[in-house]
Amino acid sequence: MASTRKSPDNCFLCRPGEHLVYAQDEYCIALCGLGPIVPGYSVLGTKAHLASAADAIETVPSLIKFAEDVRSALASRYGTCLLTEHG
Repeated sequence: MASTRKSPDNCFLCRPGEHLVYAQDEYCIALCGLGPIVPGYSVLGTKAHLASAADAIETVPSLIKFAEDVRSALASRYGTCLLTEHG
């Protein structure tokens, strides 16, 4: 059975549209979510093509700090902020 996981060439997190990226560091990105569910809806990811946040925490430990910084910035602008993982 062929894998349904996208290759890095076709992954919107590996190659996001520059107009969507509003924060990044050496390893992580934050981008505006398309079709926002609520104001400030965002997608966070790593620049490495990883399957889940659990994999990313081991490979990119700075993801936690990056996510906390983005969450803080969003909360200061929009109020409470909920982070969830979908990998």
